[in-house]
Amino acid sequence: MQKDTRMIRVTRVAGNVRSGACAPLEGRRPHRLRLPRGDLQKHRMRREADTGADIVISLETGEHLRDGDVMVDGDDAVVVEQLPELVIAVRPEGAASPRSLILIGHAIGNLHRPVSIRGDTIYLPAQAESEAALFEDMLGHAGRVGISMSSMVFKPDPKADISGHG
Repeated sequence: MQKDTRMIRVTRVAGNVRSGACAPLEGRRPHRLRLPRGDLQKHRMRREADTGADIVISLETGEHLRDGDVMVDGDDAVVVEQLPELVIAVRPEGAASPRSLILIGHAIGNLHRPVSIRGDTIYLPAQAESEAALFEDMLGHAGRVGISMSSMVFKPDPKADISGHG
C-alpha cells in the first residue's frame, strides 16, 4: 500500500461509529487515527493516520474527541480510535463491609485519577505494572480485595471523571 502524503484538515466531529450507523463515512476514504486517551482531550493537534496522511485537527476550544468520532474533509473521513492503556482493576471480594468499601474509596480517591466502574469492579489508569504490588499493600487492610492489571480502552465514568488529575 502506498503511503498517502496529503494533509487533511478537520474542524468538527460529524458523527461517531460507536453510536450505530455513521453516514459521514459513506463514499469517503477512511483514515484511522489511533490516539492515546490524553490526546483525546486536545482540541488542536497534528498526527499521522494509518494511511500516512497528515491529519490536522482544529476543534473549537472546549471540544474534545471520543473513541469512534468521525471527522470529514471532502472525500476523506478520519475515524478516531482510542488506544488501549494499562489499567488496574480493583474488586471487593465476597460480602464487602461498608468499612472495606470506604477504605477502598479513600485509597483510590487519594490518587486523584479518573475511574471507570463496571459492575463490582473499579478500573483506573496505571502508570506502571509495578503498581499492582503497591495497591496490594495499600489495600491490604481493606479486607479481601482482588487486584489485577490489564490493558483496555479506558473511558472514565462521567460522574467520576476528574480531568486534569489523571
